[in-house]
Amino acid sequence: MSVVVAVDCSTTAAKAVVAEPGRVLATAARPVPTATPHPAWHEQDPADWWAATRGAIAEAVAASGRGRDVAAVCLTHQRETFVVADADGTPRRPAVLWLDGRAHAEIAALGSPAVHALSGKPPDTTPALYKLAWLARHEPEALRGAARVGDVHAVLAHRLTGRWATSTQSADTLGLFDLRRLDWAPELLDLAGVRADQLPDLVPAGEPIGPLLPDVAAELGLPAGVPLVAG
Repeated sequence: MSVVVAVDCSTTAAKAVVAEPGRVLATAARPVPTATPHPAWHEQDPADWWAATRGAIAEAVAASGRGRDVAAVCLTHQRETFVVADADGTPRRPAVLWLDGRAHAEIAALGSPAVHALSGKPPDTTPALYKLAWLARHEPEALRGAARVGDVHAVLAHRLTGRWATSTQSADTLGLFDLRRLDWAPELLDLAGVRADQLPDLVPAGEPIGPLLPDVAAELGLPAGVPLVAG
């Protein structure tokens, strides 16, 4: 019987579940620390996302005793959190979390009924759009010089498969997404100061992103060729 691995890299921990239809075989979790360098700022090191995810998957797979039967891995995560990174995935600064409250001025200046209608996101603390606009204003080199801008899903997909990709159901939370066209919205990218070439490939939820890298699969106790499925 086929087995799947589901991962939730959330705000406080990465959790992995190994399951077959109707039955959980094993679970594991690893904490993810958060820094608050200034009042209302909340940041994380994306390396901790990978370390926690890798550790949780490896432990759960080993505990299940069914690694050879795993047919797919799937991700979910703390959705509005984002990172700006170099081409190899190295972060240019700490990741900014969904609950970070630094962008009040940008929310007041850029939030509008038109942005809400296009993105589906009301003007508030959570969407990444306003915090990206804050970076464009206060740390322009970090954003302008980044080869990649993306969510937790994109970071983990890159580490697992080598592909910079996220699911359409994850991408919408950045506040840069046209919900009607299911694609990045040029108007919103302009507001945020983000280029389309920085953003992840979009893969519909439930579709494969690509096979795990061979060394990663081996490290996790999984067979070669196991696909990562967009969550």
